[in-house]
Amino acid sequence: MTSKIEQCEALVNKLENEIIEWDALKKLCRRDEELAEIENLLEDFEKEVAEEQEVMETHLQKKTEMLENKPDDTKAVKLIKRINEYMEELEKLEKDVMFLQSEQKDCFGMFDEEVPSPVKEVRNQRIANRFKNQKNMPPLQSTESDKPTDMYYMLAVNCKYRQRIQDMLKNLRMINQLRRELEEKYGGLKADLNAHTGRKAYVAVKGDAVDELWAYHINKAHLDLAVVRIGPGKYLFGTRNIMCKIINGKLVVRVGGGYMSADEFIS
Repeated sequence: MTSKIEQCEALVNKLENEIIEWDALKKLCRRDEELAEIENLLEDFEKEVAEEQEVMETHLQKKTEMLENKPDDTKAVKLIKRINEYMEELEKLEKDVMFLQSEQKDCFGMFDEEVPSPVKEVRNQRIANRFKNQKNMPPLQSTESDKPTDMYYMLAVNCKYRQRIQDMLKNLRMINQLRRELEEKYGGLKADLNAHTGRKAYVAVKGDAVDELWAYHINKAHLDLAVVRIGPGKYLFGTRNIMCKIINGKLVVRVGGGYMSADEFIS
C-alpha cells in the first residue's frame, strides 16, 4: 500500500506540473475574448444587413413608382421581383444573426457569473487597450467575483463553455459564408440597379497608398457608385461604411470576420 501511495503521489505531481503549463487563466481569458469577438462581429453583420435592407427598400420604392408611371416596363417588373427575392433572403439572414446574438448573450451571462476576478481584470485591460486614446470608450465592468482562482476550477469552467463557444464560432462562419453567397448571387442585380450614365473617374488622394489602389480598382471596374473617403482606410461605399487595408500588396475589404479582395467586393 505504501508503494502504491508513493506511485500515486508521483503521478499527481507529474500531472499537476503539466496542468500548470496549460495556463488555465490564459485558456479562460481566451474563451472570454472569443465571446467578445462573436458579439462584435454579430453587431457588424446586423448593421450590414440593416443597411442593405434600407438600400433595397429605396430601390424597390423607386422601381414601383416607375412601374406605376409605365405599367408595360418589363425590366422594372423583373427588377422588382429580384429585389423582393433578395430582401426575403436578407430577412432570413437577419433572423440567423438575431438567433446567434441571443445565444451569445445567454452564454456570456452564464460565463460571466462563473469566471473569477482575474479573467474580468484581463477583460477590462483588453477593452482599455482597444479604446486607448478614444473618447467613446465604454464604461469598464466590475471585476468583483467570489469564484475560486485555483487552476482546477478555471479548467473546469473552460471545459464547460469551450464547446458551446466553438459551436457559436462555427455558426458565425456559416453566416459569413451565407453573406458572401448572397453578395455573389445578387451582385448582378445591384449592378443593374446602380447602372446609369455620366460616370466620373475616382480621383485618389496623393500619397495615400490605399486610396490610390481604390482608384485603380474602382475605375477599372467602371463603377458608377458614390465612393467617399471618410479617413485613412475608411470609406462610404454607396450607403455602406467599409474599412480596407493592404495585405501582401493587395487591397482587401473587411467583410464579417475576414477580408475580401477589392475586385471581389466591388463585383
